[in-house]
Amino acid sequence: MKFNVFYNVSLLIAFTSVSYYLLVINSFICSTYHFVEYIIPNLCMSVSKRNTSVSIISEELYFNDFCEYLCSSNLEYICHTYHLSKPFVFTFYEEGGNGDAVTTLYPVPRDRRMRMDMKKAYWKQKSENPYLPSAQELKEIVNSHVSFFVARQESLLLNPINSSLYTVQVGDLSIHEEFWKLIYDHEFLTSYLFQNFSLFPRILGTCKNFYAVQYAKPLIGNPLFPLSIPTQTKIQKAIELLSFIRKLNLAWLEPIHLCDIKHDHFGWLNGEVLFLDLDCVVTDSALKDIFVNNPECTVNEDCSYFDCYGECLPNKRCSKKRKNTNLQVLCSKIFLGNSESSIMGLYGLLSGNEFSNALKEALEVCAINPGMTVEVLVEILQNEYKSTTSLL
Repeated sequence: MKFNVFYNVSLLIAFTSVSYYLLVINSFICSTYHFVEYIIPNLCMSVSKRNTSVSIISEELYFNDFCEYLCSSNLEYICHTYHLSKPFVFTFYEEGGNGDAVTTLYPVPRDRRMRMDMKKAYWKQKSENPYLPSAQELKEIVNSHVSFFVARQESLLLNPINSSLYTVQVGDLSIHEEFWKLIYDHEFLTSYLFQNFSLFPRILGTCKNFYAVQYAKPLIGNPLFPLSIPTQTKIQKAIELLSFIRKLNLAWLEPIHLCDIKHDHFGWLNGEVLFLDLDCVVTDSALKDIFVNNPECTVNEDCSYFDCYGECLPNKRCSKKRKNTNLQVLCSKIFLGNSESSIMGLYGLLSGNEFSNALKEALEVCAINPGMTVEVLVEILQNEYKSTTSLL
């Protein structure tokens, strides 16, 4: 009997340990321990030895030196769950503060491509001494990268060269390398270049391979729990999301595509919708480059870039044109809850029984018909809101 009890307890402990491990590595739960005890101290130690840091970008931040602020002893950190594409994402705030200083902190990933591209950050002279490129040389390299991957009209965007982000004349090679890592991080670059368009969280500051952005409260805080907000609030959120989708088509000289749409990728800051996960946010010209540069295709799926569906032509090459739209994906994945993930299937913002058949039919049409417009859906939702109000 004692053996059976011991055996059952051992199995329970083993199961709990394995379950906890799986939840941690899949970012459904997280801990601040490693970050607070090891990563931040090592970061602050390296900054202290160098006695300098990458410049702050925005005067909105709390000290003139973001590294100094990050290394402050009165900060509290909260880790974010469910960030499969990043090792960790944290929100930090001042202990005892009024809550207005909440900021999200991201690491720049160190992947193989980053290491390969680092050779462009500087060269070595024949004497093997590191050589920092001139302002013009670096500007050409950065503009070429920006033009190919983010936007054709880089002259209309914020120029990261000789700005508060980076000054070419600086003589510290490590700062030069850190700047290059930031520029080659797609999320950082997209947020920085478009930060005057109120589409994505603004960059607040950088410190070595970390950067901080505004914190925006996501639609869903934890993917393990379904939506639990009032019906009228759901409708209001849906209308705000539709307005954001319309803004994407008008804010820039060409449409901006959201190729990885999830509930927790949308956030609200001061009543304004922002898109939080920028890994797969691309301009129309950049998406065309992605399609065209695809190898030979046999089916349409070979040409797709996550939620941005492509088309395989009879000549086995991918078409330049996207088959679906941001609005279609929003209707399908966010409003109706259609997803390959059974967990995310719980999250149809407008799929509950409290909504009318007319609305559900319109959303079904929206999910499959690229001709559906934001204006039509907004009008239907406004009528839905009025009908729910009359029932109260």
